[in-house]
Amino acid sequence: MEQDLTALTAPETPASPQGFKAFGMAAQIKKSGKPDLGVIVSEADCAVAGVFTTNAFCAAPVAWGRQLIARGRGRAVIVNSGNANCATGVQGDKDCAAMAAVVGKAIGCPAGEVLVSSTGVIGVPMPMAKIRRGVPAVIQSAQALDADAPLELRAGWEAFAEAIRTTDTVRKLAGAAIEVGGREVRILGVAKGSGMIHPNMATMLSYVVTDATIAPEDLQSLFAPAAEATYNSVTVDGDTSTNDTAVIL
Repeated sequence: MEQDLTALTAPETPASPQGFKAFGMAAQIKKSGKPDLGVIVSEADCAVAGVFTTNAFCAAPVAWGRQLIARGRGRAVIVNSGNANCATGVQGDKDCAAMAAVVGKAIGCPAGEVLVSSTGVIGVPMPMAKIRRGVPAVIQSAQALDADAPLELRAGWEAFAEAIRTTDTVRKLAGAAIEVGGREVRILGVAKGSGMIHPNMATMLSYVVTDATIAPEDLQSLFAPAAEATYNSVTVDGDTSTNDTAVIL
């Protein structure tokens, strides 16, 4: 069904989809002390779809994410910057699962419903003590946001966008709203990535949320071609990464 897109909101004023909250903060993973831990939380389990790096040497969070996407349902996303949790062996797999478990415990869902992403330095063990301290704080901050205060929700998304940055010079955040079947549907996306970009896919982390009602299989069939026509068309320096992740909830 074709849609009239004239109702789209301006990119500089992202819409906040109902049922989602996000936040980011500094957990001291980065030596600079800049924000480095972000979370997206859905108030209920939701459909999830995604695409990942084609690099055969992928990081632990990518392997974890592929399993979650195969199930098609999820509840939250936890992202850290400053450490890629790549080339970290069996311990890296355990640390990834532990990150999901800490989030799951905090919001009351199984670890298997929590998507994990990491970006940053390769080959360095995850600073799990810092992550375990930071996760409850960032989730509490996200959940404390007033769902009836659009500017407050936007501030939470901006904090998330800031926390997932590494070499990016700016935050990458955009949103839109459109009427579908007499109901306003909102969509919001956040991304990071500025180097090591080469198909397939462009090196990045990207998270999209929408309050549209879509079955998991339909969501995947829509999202994968969209990534193919956009992210997979970008080349900067001819390098692919180990952690590329683009998901939609």
